[in-house]
Amino acid sequence: IVIRVAGGRADKTVGIVVDAVSEVYNVATGSSKPPPDLGGSVDTAFVKALATVDEKMIILLDVDKIAGSATVAELAAPSVVAA
Repeated sequence: IVIRVAGGRADKTVGIVVDAVSEVYNVATGSSKPPPDLGGSVDTAFVKALATVDEKMIILLDVDKIAGSATVAELAAPSVVAA
């Protein structure tokens, strides 16, 4: 999956390897709702919103938090191997 992540000075295009993709949806911005407050019993830090598509509940993940600027910086930096 190729995503665009908000970076410090500019957005970065990043590829993510996943096991499988079952379906892809276009979700209108106005049709999503904020995630519910679960009282700390479930960590919703990476959940951006919830949406209903074709009577299915879809969880929208916050890719900027998942692949945050620190992660993107690590990926963009040249790897150094100690000898």
